[in-house]
Amino acid sequence: MVGAMWNYRKSRKINPSRKRYGKKVKVGDKYMRVSIMGKSSKVLLILPGWNSISPILEFKPLAEKLSEYFTVITIEPLGYGLSDRTERLRGTCNIVEELHRCVENLGYCKYYILAHSISGLYCLEWCRQYEKEVEGFIGIDISVPGMEETNLCPIKTSIICKILLYKNWIFNIIGINRLLFFINPYKIIHLDKKYQYSMEERDILETLCLNGSINKTMLAEINQLNNNLLYVEMKKFPESIPVYQFLSSANCKIISTWKELHIKILVTDNPIIILEGSHYLHLEQKDSIVNHIIKWIRDLDEGKRNCSK
Repeated sequence: MVGAMWNYRKSRKINPSRKRYGKKVKVGDKYMRVSIMGKSSKVLLILPGWNSISPILEFKPLAEKLSEYFTVITIEPLGYGLSDRTERLRGTCNIVEELHRCVENLGYCKYYILAHSISGLYCLEWCRQYEKEVEGFIGIDISVPGMEETNLCPIKTSIICKILLYKNWIFNIIGINRLLFFINPYKIIHLDKKYQYSMEERDILETLCLNGSINKTMLAEINQLNNNLLYVEMKKFPESIPVYQFLSSANCKIISTWKELHIKILVTDNPIIILEGSHYLHLEQKDSIVNHIIKWIRDLDEGKRNCSK
């Protein structure tokens, strides 16, 4: 049984004296948690999708592979993983300001960004505000303006997310999530099934799943989704920033305009690769994603060298 791999015990609050992963970075009066891997002069930031239980552990398998070529910084935004919660408005500008300040406080002023899902929405604004800092943007099935207008479902995306959040909250109260976690943790946490997490990491994931996955910060963020979509409506990535996008074949089948919506956020012709799999391509297709990214950046570097001759 898969659940037997995990160190199952009763739900409890995280003890501050317990060893935790990553590094704390002060952002205003709060702390964000980050993970830094690799020693390359090329820096790559990883930003998670909404409601990620633990961005650092979720993206760890991908980050490890990318750290052979980059200094990889996985950031847990406020409200995620082991980062602090906040009551500050979860508008696009506030979120971008917090994330950028975290990177600034770490001392990085040139970097690539890799974003999954909702973080891509914020990166449209990030790349416009800090155009000279961003060397390139990589999107993994990112959220885009116009997605609320698709005929996928008569219920708005933000409402669906809130329903899922409250369902998770109820399941926690009555103990269903604890049972599901014991039977098969992959049923309720998005993780790479082939990756061998340590017992300590599994323990942290269990605790976060059963205690920290539902909070007011995440709920406030999804309550702002419609406003945040409107905020970036008609906006595009700056022409000076190269963009490389991966789209899920599942979403392309479900939403007929999925690829078209991702083309609309581009000023110039930038690669859009459709990979077989679900919304969580970084878990299902990490080897392919790493190979594509490395080739793309090598081609960019070659182009820069040719232009400088």
